[in-house]
Amino acid sequence: MSYTPQSHVAFGDIWPAGSHNIMLDNIAYLKSQADLLFLTVRNNDASTINLGDPIVLDPSYTSGLAVKMPTAANDLRAFGVVVSTSIASGASGIVAIGGTIQSINVTGAVIFGHSLVTSATAHYAQDSGGGGWGPGVLGFALAAQASGTGTISALISPYPLFYTAAQTIVRNQTKNPPTTTIAITNAISDGTNRLLLLFDSAYTTENASAAVFSGSGFTTLQNSGSTGKVYFSYLLASALATANITHSGTNADGLAAVIVLNGVNQTTPVGTSADANGTSVSPSVVVACSPGDLVIAGFGLQQSLAVCSGRGGGQTNILDIVGGTYGHLVVDYVIATGTSVTFTWTIASSVAWNAVGVAVKSA
Repeated sequence: MSYTPQSHVAFGDIWPAGSHNIMLDNIAYLKSQADLLFLTVRNNDASTINLGDPIVLDPSYTSGLAVKMPTAANDLRAFGVVVSTSIASGASGIVAIGGTIQSINVTGAVIFGHSLVTSATAHYAQDSGGGGWGPGVLGFALAAQASGTGTISALISPYPLFYTAAQTIVRNQTKNPPTTTIAITNAISDGTNRLLLLFDSAYTTENASAAVFSGSGFTTLQNSGSTGKVYFSYLLASALATANITHSGTNADGLAAVIVLNGVNQTTPVGTSADANGTSVSPSVVVACSPGDLVIAGFGLQQSLAVCSGRGGGQTNILDIVGGTYGHLVVDYVIATGTSVTFTWTIASSVAWNAVGVAVKSA
């Protein structure tokens, strides 16, 4: 269900029930039309959320719009900040989701003008380390903080792209480099209708396989290529836990990333995976899908090249990490409108690459 744009959104307006999957065009319309952009939401957290606390969307609540406190840094469900008094668990309160200057609780050093993201400390946002706007950003700091915890002014402007499908990307976590036994340290699995999607990119002919999280093994989608091989796998209905993702093999020089998704079909979670490899400046892969699928694809390199310099139209980057010694791993997504998506990228020089992708199905 999408939200029909209104001419104005007034202070305290209630978002319609069932519209928690926010369409990007509607958000853009609202931001262009509304003098103020505040919403009344439910606190679906077990704890009270305080004035100035950052919040994330909770797509598990389907009777309206619900939020909760983030529990990890760089949560991609970042949604705004509480502007009413404290909101008790199960109660409703007012939050700012864009276009206004508000007070926000922060932890650690914050630089004026930097973007703010969630932190692993309950009730606080943190400096993202730069000034860019992208997935997971809550807004931009309008004051600095040297250290500790405090409250600063910020322009609240959450990035909405990760709510354009029922399948919600919750977060990604990376390890650079992994070890011979650990792919990801302290991976967090939470939310409902969960899916973990693992990209494990090896150096040269090293090989990663047999990934395990909290006692459950991943299902292999692809183990693509030879040089810069990518082990691509998923785990359905992952445990509600924080634990290492372990793997077998000799991948101690590459890069690894896990993407945590909610709202995924628990019977048929993914479509047919795809892989491709070559040696060029233009990695690419074609992924079969259906309209409405959240299609995720990425590539791995043996070399540590500069950040990916270009990508195909409609692709949104999830992560782009360069190894300290070896490797380069890039992952993007597209909301499908047809029966296939062609992912393309541009890299700095012609090297061996391996690309993989899959369509994630909605619950």
